[in-house]
Amino acid sequence: MKKKIAASIFVGSLLFGGISVGAAEISGTSSKIELTEQKNKQRLKVLFAEIKLIKTRVQNVLAEVKPVQNSIKELIAKLKVAKEKKDKEQIKIVKETITKKQQTVKTKMTSIQPDLNRLKELQIELKKIQEQIKQNEQQNKVENVQNKQVKQNTLSTKLQAKESKQQVTVDEATANLEEVASLAEQISELKNEILSQKTLIGELLAK
Repeated sequence: MKKKIAASIFVGSLLFGGISVGAAEISGTSSKIELTEQKNKQRLKVLFAEIKLIKTRVQNVLAEVKPVQNSIKELIAKLKVAKEKKDKEQIKIVKETITKKQQTVKTKMTSIQPDLNRLKELQIELKKIQEQIKQNEQQNKVENVQNKQVKQNTLSTKLQAKESKQQVTVDEATANLEEVASLAEQISELKNEILSQKTLIGELLAK
């Protein structure tokens, strides 16, 4: 009888020990992931703040450039009329005005080039962190499965909570990347418009 009791205690201790070791391994991996998450979270805050600042500066410049671009469109229409009438004096005046406005646009667009270059760098870093967050999320899911096997319900709840927080961070990163992409598209369209205007003006003056 004593042997049976002793054997039961021995088996029980093995099972309990196995659970403890399993939980400790999960806890250790979880701590490493959590440390990485904290670093990523802190870095993302810095990145988001910098992106917001750069976006504001760039958008302010674009807001100044667009009216100038519109006035150049109007001047191109005047240039067409002057060319049709063969009014050399008017052609000269309009041409000089257009040249000044084009220089204004060029100066303003050049001023934001360092910001645009920095945005590209931030995009790359943001994508790397986003990928790391996704990898951590996958690792958390693996831990969650392992955790269920060792029946640590409290730890399971914590892992689920972390997954939820990670998703919020991933969504934030995605939103910022989309905003940067949208801004880049606006600038690309504006540059194409500037180039198109230059071509049109050149063709008009060549006639």
